[in-house]
Amino acid sequence: MDSRLRSISRPSKLAHQLCNALALVAIGSELLAFTPGELDTRFDPDPSIVSGVVSRLTVKDGDVYFSSPGTRFRRFREDGSLDESWRLNSPVPVPLALTATPFGGWVVRGSPASYLEQPDGTIRPVPSFLLVAPYYDFPQDDGSVVVEGVGRAAPDGNVDYKFMLHRWFNHAPFSDGAGFVQSGAVFPTAVQDRQGRFIVVGNFYRAGGIDRLGLVRFTTNGIPDPDWNPGPVLGVALNETNALTRLPYSLALGLDDSVVVGLRLPSTDGLPNSRLVVIRSDGTVASEIKRYGEDYGWPPLVQPDGRMIVGGIFDSWGETPAAGLVRLNSDGSVDATFSVTLTHTNRVMVRTMAADESGRLWFAGNFDSVNGVARPRLARIFAWEPIPAVPALEINQSPPRVGTNEFLHLAARVTGYPPPELQWYRDGAPVPGATNRGLRLPISTGAELGEFSLVASNDLGTNRIDFRTVELATRSPRLGQVDPSFERVMTNFPRVIQMVPRSDGRMLVGGGIWSSGTTLRQIMVARITADGNFDPSFGTGGVVRGNGEVESLRLLPDGGILVAGQFTEFAGLPATGLAELDSNGQRVSREFPRFERPQVMTVLPTPEGGYLVGGAFTNVAGIPVRGLVRLTANLSVDPTFQSPLEPWHGVDQLEFDLQGRLLVAGERTYATGPVPSPLGLVRLLENGSIDPVFARVTNGVRYLFVEPEHTLLVGVPPRRVSEDGQIIAQFDVIHVDDTTSSRIDLGYRMARLPDGGVIATRTRMRPRELIRWRGDGTRDFAFFAEVGTPMNGPDINAVVVLPEGEVLVAISGGLGPIPEGHNQRIRRLLPDSDLRWNHPQVVGNQFVAEVTTHTERTYEVQRRATLDQRDTLPVGSLPGDGFIQEVVAPATAPSQFLELQIQPAP
Repeated sequence: MDSRLRSISRPSKLAHQLCNALALVAIGSELLAFTPGELDTRFDPDPSIVSGVVSRLTVKDGDVYFSSPGTRFRRFREDGSLDESWRLNSPVPVPLALTATPFGGWVVRGSPASYLEQPDGTIRPVPSFLLVAPYYDFPQDDGSVVVEGVGRAAPDGNVDYKFMLHRWFNHAPFSDGAGFVQSGAVFPTAVQDRQGRFIVVGNFYRAGGIDRLGLVRFTTNGIPDPDWNPGPVLGVALNETNALTRLPYSLALGLDDSVVVGLRLPSTDGLPNSRLVVIRSDGTVASEIKRYGEDYGWPPLVQPDGRMIVGGIFDSWGETPAAGLVRLNSDGSVDATFSVTLTHTNRVMVRTMAADESGRLWFAGNFDSVNGVARPRLARIFAWEPIPAVPALEINQSPPRVGTNEFLHLAARVTGYPPPELQWYRDGAPVPGATNRGLRLPISTGAELGEFSLVASNDLGTNRIDFRTVELATRSPRLGQVDPSFERVMTNFPRVIQMVPRSDGRMLVGGGIWSSGTTLRQIMVARITADGNFDPSFGTGGVVRGNGEVESLRLLPDGGILVAGQFTEFAGLPATGLAELDSNGQRVSREFPRFERPQVMTVLPTPEGGYLVGGAFTNVAGIPVRGLVRLTANLSVDPTFQSPLEPWHGVDQLEFDLQGRLLVAGERTYATGPVPSPLGLVRLLENGSIDPVFARVTNGVRYLFVEPEHTLLVGVPPRRVSEDGQIIAQFDVIHVDDTTSSRIDLGYRMARLPDGGVIATRTRMRPRELIRWRGDGTRDFAFFAEVGTPMNGPDINAVVVLPEGEVLVAISGGLGPIPEGHNQRIRRLLPDSDLRWNHPQVVGNQFVAEVTTHTERTYEVQRRATLDQRDTLPVGSLPGDGFIQEVVAPATAPSQFLELQIQPAP
């Protein structure tokens, strides 16, 4: 093949007539003629710089960015010269991937830390969503970043939990018999189609709670697409060991939102067995290319005309000699018009590819020459002829409002060839440096937004698109913020894990640290005053000391306190897991029986004056007992009550239902070896036997709340069950089962809200956060509570809800540099900011007020003439958008009352 490029002056019509069968490509001011597969000799990188196998390539504006295992990304210019001045600012020593954003920046993928790097060099962390190292980031036009199609970092850097709600997977292993094994975690791979949907493949059999064998497409609202399920058509199934029979493992986006799937099959001859399958947008199979290489290869590159360029480790394709690189027609046959000859001293391998709008293909791997010309490990060829077109623009991102001290994100989809030159305008004047398809503009206080437009130009013409006027608004305060006026420093308190508010504003707290055999006497119970000080009238200086940990504080009718936990000494006297204090914190001289293993988790007074005690003990007062005992009024073991628990069961909570029947909840187990099934939730008869009428809740029951409606709220995860144990409602939870692609783990801290909702902790990743559900079980995504510093938040050890609905949180650690002994705090969350009118006033004959709105909510405004009038007249409805909005209502009647009702958005 003649690798000398022919340079032809314009116009293009004459060029086509002269070149006849040659293809044409416009590069800068030149129009070059080439044959498909021809080496671009102008790109001649220094082989000493490309010293190892290039693992990733990214192409942007004619430059190529590359990295090898263990090295940083570097940039080659158009001619292959190294740009020594180019450096990333992100503190990732060895990035795994580099993805361009619509605004001229980068997503720098590292492990475990990743960063979003803006064109001005500023950076912010991108949260990690996978315990395995992800490689595919999808920067969005609104400034957010999607990782592997399953996690999203919002424009402000916070995790978008709504995006993740249904994007979780159940793992299924796969082995091909030729040495490849995929087991353990789910390893998802994703592409995003032109409608914004994400297609994900990997070793899973369920996605979002729906059966999906190895492939799933998530709709734009985040649920698995019910009409797209090609797995069974591809022969993917579960065998008798619940392993996948075939593994979808790679993806490329094709024409018209089709996808090209790499499919691994079990080997029949000891060699890898793989296929390429083209799946149409409707889920049907367009074509299947059988056994396309001797090794698995990487995702193909789909040209604008639908033909595919495939790289990998192979010497031929079917009967056609082809070492490492081949182009296929849409039916899977080899395209004879594309010819590239690669050589290597051992065996050719093409590891990674990237292309630009001009049809040029960069590829890297193990090879020494391309078409007879020395090009070790990295080369550029001409692959296809782009079709000349006038620039076309389509708005992708144009928000109606933006807040002060935020960033305005505008973006458009741009097509056309030669690649259009872009320029953003603001009020008719060019925005300096704004030459990308996206515009990211800081909005300062008092800024005038103006009118924005984008102009695209190439040799064939110019087009302009105008963006709608963006309103400058005030962002609503985030729900779940910490009240800065409330901070209780628990000086020298080891760990607060119990909080019991009193009606007089004082609060009991319990905690401690248990260490087997310790004699260290620590603060275990304290009473703090309304202003946050230790109450000197309680115990000794406001505290009661012991040598272990408090698990439960139960108030008695006379003001006394039952203390249960793991301790052998309490208030200066021996005690084995159970003790009583009077209202002033002094030890009551009552001889509770000895618990052999002092792990008492909960205690419940009985109507007869005795106690029900639960925990992890096996012997009480010398009598074998498994985790649950009933004591009589004289504190002896009641022989008429027999524990039904298994030896490994632990009891976490005891309560009577509204009919006085005993409910026993247990999530923790105590056994060596494989983890057995926990107790769950059972109801017992008077003699301790299990009530057969009650449907046992089998797992995840450390918390139990008896509700006024005779229902039971259990967790974690939170569920609502009937008084007979039937599940009524499953709360929306981002699941954690056997996958590492789920990003949320509910901790063992949960409280019930007055409206029947739930607040609970998230613990797997920092920052430690609180998340909230409404009473109907749906997640309240407008609520986001960080109770510490963003990146290394503290541990949340206790959560309590006051009768008025206020939430108190006990935290430890993650507070930055603080004096020794001051790392235990109790903080309070502010009430929801959208439960009131702001700045109400009457202007003329109109009532005007502001409403703080939040997404996922709808605000209904009603009016009535008197407070006792039942019928109301609707004034209007406001869809929440996260900004403060104005409400205007007629004020012509002699008297009028307005009320604000908040409903979840439909």
